[in-house]
Amino acid sequence: WRLQLKAAIPLGARDFDATEAYLRTPDGQALSSDEFYRCVIDLQRARFSALRRCDDWSLGVAVLPMMALAEYRMTGDATRARRGYEKFLAGTAVTRDLDAYGHTIALVADLGRVREARALLDEWRARTGGGDDPGYRADSAYAVGAIAAAEGNWERAASAFLAWNGSPAASAWHFYNRGLVEAANA
Repeated sequence: WRLQLKAAIPLGARDFDATEAYLRTPDGQALSSDEFYRCVIDLQRARFSALRRCDDWSLGVAVLPMMALAEYRMTGDATRARRGYEKFLAGTAVTRDLDAYGHTIALVADLGRVREARALLDEWRARTGGGDDPGYRADSAYAVGAIAAAEGNWERAASAFLAWNGSPAASAWHFYNRGLVEAANA
């Protein structure tokens, strides 16, 4: 993430500038989610002091783990990263957002809590009927890869991340070129 940011921030600067300029317009300020976009821009530009002012980053429970994982990988701030999954874990297995499992599992695994990550993966599979197929959802292979990486099983991690890249878009968290950076890191 540190290496990726060095390239991503300058390359994306024009887009970020355009987004920030739009958010300052009357139309942009009328957006109900403009604070969300400001927080995302702060994260992408590595403005951590500004990001810390975001009220839970003005994000929903489904988005918070993803943003917390990105910030954790850039800063190593484990205390702040835990905030990214506390709301998710506060819910019951029945009420947890299915789209938040993948990033939450990856965040928990990155924090070295592999047993908890595995338990969440099992819970998620039970709820979705996904069995052991890591490509059942576009983001479940990501969770499998994150757990394998946390365990130091690099071949399994890379295979899972590549399965994530090749899986169909079965969830809201489907990203273009997903898994390729993670597989290369593994």
